[in-house]
Amino acid sequence: MTAETRDAFDATSKFYDRRLPYDTRLFQQLAIELALGPEVSLLDICCGNGQLSVGFADRVKEVVGIDFSEGMLKRAPQRPNIRYLRHDLNAPALPGAVADHRFHHFVVGRAIHWLTPESLVALIGSNLRPGGSVVNCGAGWSDDTPWLEQYVALRKSYRPGQARGGRGNAGLGMAGFAQQGGVRVNKTIWCDLELLVKHALSYSSLGDMAPDEVEYFREDLTKLMEPYRADGLYQGNAVTWGAIYRRNEQLA
Repeated sequence: MTAETRDAFDATSKFYDRRLPYDTRLFQQLAIELALGPEVSLLDICCGNGQLSVGFADRVKEVVGIDFSEGMLKRAPQRPNIRYLRHDLNAPALPGAVADHRFHHFVVGRAIHWLTPESLVALIGSNLRPGGSVVNCGAGWSDDTPWLEQYVALRKSYRPGQARGGRGNAGLGMAGFAQQGGVRVNKTIWCDLELLVKHALSYSSLGDMAPDEVEYFREDLTKLMEPYRADGLYQGNAVTWGAIYRRNEQLA
């Protein structure tokens, strides 16, 4: 990944805690689906500020979270059985400390598109145990949230960002993996305008906006959200998911 991309994530890391959190029920249900326990080790790919690592920590022996953004890793909560490493996963091989480690499962949250297919195939071949799964997780506003389409359009009008397409999913296909089940959790959330502003700023394309530009965005967002305001808050429908991918032969 480029230095420009790294700097963008370093800048946006201070807003990342305003992304919609993973529902605790996701971890409870995935623990059952993956048969997690005290002997299991997980690799958290592109771990960011450690939301997945922390969510799984109490359910496994160890979690290794890897990310190339120092700003993100500085904000990741510490736990005795979590080890964070700074590394570009599109570079050859994992760092020496875990280069030969075979993990029971990989988890990745809202970031699989940052890996090239070739990098993901190589990582699976070198560091995933036979029979292991790759779980692609995410959390965000559900499509049935009434203001979502307008909100996204406003955010992209300031900085469109760069489409990454299905690069990560293509890598899973190249490695012979296919989706087999998963977990999906829905929840209604009431939030204030500041959360919606900082949620937008948590995207790497907006994290480095100048203060005056942020104020323009806040003003535009206030106008956009006015029809949806109730007692100073806005209702949205949140969804958290974890799609489980396994090798095709495991599906037979």
